[in-house]
Amino acid sequence: MHGHEGLVHIFLEGENLTKGMVTDFKHLGWLKTFLDDSLDHKFIIDRHDPNFQKIMNTAHPISSTSQSFVTVDDHQLSFQNITIPGSNDIVACRLNTDTLDSPLEQEFYQSFVIVDFVPTSENLSKWIFDIATVRMEKLGIKVSQVDWFETPKSRSTYYRSA
Repeated sequence: MHGHEGLVHIFLEGENLTKGMVTDFKHLGWLKTFLDDSLDHKFIIDRHDPNFQKIMNTAHPISSTSQSFVTVDDHQLSFQNITIPGSNDIVACRLNTDTLDSPLEQEFYQSFVIVDFVPTSENLSKWIFDIATVRMEKLGIKVSQVDWFETPKSRSTYYRSA
């Protein structure tokens, strides 16, 4: 297991400029908040990863996306959906740790963002692209490209094909 930094560049395009801009930065505040609140200092893991069961320290397999909880040391931790702000589109989930007594255990299990894809840099670029597209299309703005920098020297790019 290993982790990376995550720096996101998002490229937008529009048919017309309004006040000399494609959009105002205030229309992207939700994305920064989403990244800070949902991903910052989190471990993104595919729920189908064979190590997920081991990490969760559970003997019960996580078998499907419809499963609503995981049992950890005789505690049921329910999945809480993470949605795109301003929509009902579910993009990931986290664990509800209210049933755990230990603050250290709560902190550990709260550190996971659980997705339904292998969280490679390339897939994370597409994921952020899709998330941003849902919100920006409502404003008539196209997301043309997302760069995900996993280190200062390496990045992946996902872009809208013509």
